Amino acid sequence: MALTSLRVSPVYGVASPARSLALVAGRTMELRQACRQIPAWERRFYQIYDSTVGSAEEISDLVAWHRELAPLVRDPITVAHLGILEGETAQLDLLRGQANRWSAQAPEPLRSLSFLLQNAYLGVPLSDQPERVLAFVKETLPPGWFQNRLEERLARNLSDLKSVSAIQRSEADRSRHLLWRYRFMTGLDLAILFAFAGALLPFIRRPASSWRFSTASVPPRWDGTVGITVLIRGFALGILLGFVPGLIVKGSDAVVNLIAYLLWSLPILFLAKRHLFNPDRLRLRDELGMTVPPTAWKKLALIIVIGLGIDSLGSWLIGRTGVLLHLPNHWAESFEPDLAWGNRWTVGVSLFGMILLGPWIEELVFRGLIYGTLRKRFLWIPAALLSAALFSFVHGYGLLGFVSVLWSGVVYAWIYEKSGSLVPGFAVHALGNLLFSLNLIVMYRLP
Repeated sequence: MALTSLRVSPVYGVASPARSLALVAGRTMELRQACRQIPAWERRFYQIYDSTVGSAEEISDLVAWHRELAPLVRDPITVAHLGILEGETAQLDLLRGQANRWSAQAPEPLRSLSFLLQNAYLGVPLSDQPERVLAFVKETLPPGWFQNRLEERLARNLSDLKSVSAIQRSEADRSRHLLWRYRFMTGLDLAILFAFAGALLPFIRRPASSWRFSTASVPPRWDGTVGITVLIRGFALGILLGFVPGLIVKGSDAVVNLIAYLLWSLPILFLAKRHLFNPDRLRLRDELGMTVPPTAWKKLALIIVIGLGIDSLGSWLIGRTGVLLHLPNHWAESFEPDLAWGNRWTVGVSLFGMILLGPWIEELVFRGLIYGTLRKRFLWIPAALLSAALFSFVHGYGLLGFVSVLWSGVVYAWIYEKSGSLVPGFAVHALGNLLFSLNLIVMYRLP
């Protein structure tokens, strides 16, 4: 949402950050484990398509994120998870120093967990019975990869081979299911790129002017100076109103965010209607090209496929560049707790905001009003870059996320410029958010 740019760190924008990071890290490690069992050709494909899967950088990022989060949340479970990651990645000297300090100074349950970590990874003997040790782990650590790894290490050291076998079977089943879900999402991405490749030739063969199918005036007919004034006042009022729901509304984060987003958008839309459209009796529907003629549906579908393909391909290239430059995308910028474990109502509200309301309002504001106003003074490329930069800034992401959203904003502006309609840009925006939401649900919500 637009107001997230005001936070200092992405972690502060995530509800239950310790639980969220544990889920992200656990599923990442399970997928990493599953990828060790796949054919060599498939591993090579993932090295090209998604080079973070199974890489050393992936582990380094997980450890760094736990070290970042631990002092912020002061959660002993997060600290124990950090110790397990260090043990699993053979950072034993670091683990040894931390475990000695935890066993002497840390409160429970971290103090007891430190003794278990020393046995699991450093060979320090335990005097307790295997059943009590494993029961303590189950009671203390939440279910998932971290619990399983510590349990298996302890059971192996305690010569409890029956427990080792049961844990390994459970891990293998979960990893196999996760791998197939990952393959499904990868298949969707590839299907989009194949559809894009198929639509590219007929798109290129037709002149650019032939793709315009609606009535948007680009540049618009309203006064540019008045437009800038409306945008400044609208944003200022919107930021003030956007804080109100969090102060007076009690409810789920999804509902509060949705109300805040509506209040953020109302001033700029109201002022635009009053000062940009009404004086010259302009109809918003016509000026922004919000109607699709009956004869233009095939053209609309082709533009959507082209736009979604360009957006996806650009995002992939940006991600690859980030890997090469060692610029990881922070986990908190691409994780939505409401979709991971919210109830059905929360998930429904979140999906409505992310797939329908958010894209429609953002296209109205950032393309229809901001990009349109900038087009009064600039050619389409500088206008697209400026409007996309503002669009990206209000999302509050780091460098890699900023560039990715900037690219998407430029693509949406290009679609609006060429088609004369907000509809295809909204569709591409909504479909992109749908794929993002589906990936979160498939990879993190499903057991």
